[in-house]
This record gives sequence, structure tokens and C-alpha cells, in this order.
Amino acid sequence: MDRLQILDTLRKTNPWLTTGKVKKTQLEPFKRREYFEIRQNLCDFNMAELVVGARRVGKSVLMYQLIQDLLDTGIDPKRILFVQGDNPILREIPTERTILSEILEIYQNYILSEKFDSLTGNTYIFIDEAHSLENWQLEVKTLIDLKPKIKFFITGSSSSELRRGSQSPLVGRVKIKILPPFSFLDYFRFFYTKTNNNWSDFLFDNSRQFKQAFIQNDLDTIIKCAKKLTNFCKRNNLQPKTCFDRYLTTGSFPYVLTIKNPEERSRYLGDLLSMTVSRDIITKAKIRDPQAFERLIVNICLNVSSRISYKTLGDKIGIDERSII
Repeated sequence: MDRLQILDTLRKTNPWLTTGKVKKTQLEPFKRREYFEIRQNLCDFNMAELVVGARRVGKSVLMYQLIQDLLDTGIDPKRILFVQGDNPILREIPTERTILSEILEIYQNYILSEKFDSLTGNTYIFIDEAHSLENWQLEVKTLIDLKPKIKFFITGSSSSELRRGSQSPLVGRVKIKILPPFSFLDYFRFFYTKTNNNWSDFLFDNSRQFKQAFIQNDLDTIIKCAKKLTNFCKRNNLQPKTCFDRYLTTGSFPYVLTIKNPEERSRYLGDLLSMTVSRDIITKAKIRDPQAFERLIVNICLNVSSRISYKTLGDKIGIDERSII
């Protein structure tokens, strides 16, 4: 019965097994810069891809975009497995082994119809919110060491737990990619490249040249890049300053960009902060005084870009300096 539940859940969370494509509701047309960087690693089966980022920065969307890209290139849908690590059904099913071991066993027997040690084609396994799965790093390490034709993509919002996993059994077997909220380049592209995708190529190339020139202290190239971008914006009636002001005041979490009502946007960001603090930090780090910790977070946020001492923070919150540290 438990195996049937797992199989049923896998079929529901992997709709391409029957339809051959990812659901439209799970995809976004806009592809951020990190998508293109990670896509280049699709053929490296010796290393797993570990994407770490806060809640709601777009990790799951990134996975679905990569899955759709694989399907578009002709990969057999049954060779793409998506495991939703924080799925409440999977987490509640009792198993003698770890739930991930059970999932992979069922996948081999009932979906792939092949064992991992005798694969006849490239296979891709996506594990979302991996930190919710017990001993995920040992499972991945074992399979990578067997050198089957499996490419792993792993994401999670608990940075500390994922990094611990990647630094012990998976050391030397994983590439870590930090996925932050949108950079200003992606923010700018999000609003201005919907009508003309060719602009993305120009913005990518120009920003890459500018960054390289900045690192090399090449003033001539920096000036050329700035002039090219200025002329480009004037020619296409773009307003980078207005966009940058909005970027600073509204933030750059992908979903926030679609919220026009300021009160609704503020409420969403407040809920996001509360969830991150209460569920991802206080619970997992076993913070003994949650109220003091929340006040500490707020005071740090209110002093961004300002110098502040541990003693000053302690005096404001009413706890000793050692606890602040």
C-alpha cells in the first residue's frame, strides 16, 4: 500500500510521464541568467548540481524550465524524475529504509523499467528541497560513485544543512550555485525583454564585457560599455534609472515583481520573512529565545549599510553581548 502511495505521488508530481511536457502553471517564460549557466552543465554526469537559495527566489521554476528544456531536446520523459522533498505525503509514509531510497527503487522498477547499474540512456534526477529528505547526500554520493548515466540537480532553502551535506560525503562531487533574488540585470531584462528577446543577448554581452573590464581596471572599455548601453537605452526608449529606483524600493523576489499593490507586496514580504525566520532558522537552529532573535533580525535590517556593534545591538534588545554574537 505504501509503495502504491509513493508511485501515485510520483506520477502526480511528474506529469510529463503521461503528457510529455511540464504543466504551464509550473513554468515561467522568463529565464534568469543562472538558467543559462546551469544548462551548460547538463552533460557533466560526474558532478551533481546543488542550487541553494532562499524561499521564493525561483528554485523550483528553474528546475521545471530545465526539465522542459530536456523534453524539448528529445529526452524520454521517463528518464526525468522530479522528487519533491517537502511533499507532505512522502514525508508521512513509513518506510524501513530512507524515503529517498524507496522512491529511487520504485522509480527503477515501475517507471524507468531499468536498474541504475545497467542504464541504456542518460537519466536526470531533480531533487527539490533536498534537506527535507533524510540522508539524501549519502544516496546521491553512492550513485555518483557507481558512475551510472545519471545527472543530479538538487535544490534547497536550508543553506546550512545543504552545505553540510555537500561538504562531507559529496565533497568533490557537487557544484554549488547560489541562487539569489534577481540581480538588477535580470530585473531590467524581466521588464524590458518581453517584447524583444534579442535585447537579452546585448545586455548579457555588454554586462559581461563591463564586468571583465572593471576587474582588469580597463577604463577605456568601461567607458565604451557605458556609452553603448546609454545609446541602446535611448534608441529603444528604455529608462534604466526609473527601473533601478523601482528595483531598490520594491525588492527583487520574482513573485514580488508581479504584485502592483504596495500593501499586498509589503504583506507578502512580511510573511516571507516570518516563514524564513520561524521555520528555516529558529526551528532548525534551535534558537532558545525566538522573540529576541526576531528583534535582532529587525534591528540588523534597520541598520543595513551602517556600522553597528554587538554591544549596541545587545543594549537595544536587552540581552548580553555574547548572546548577540
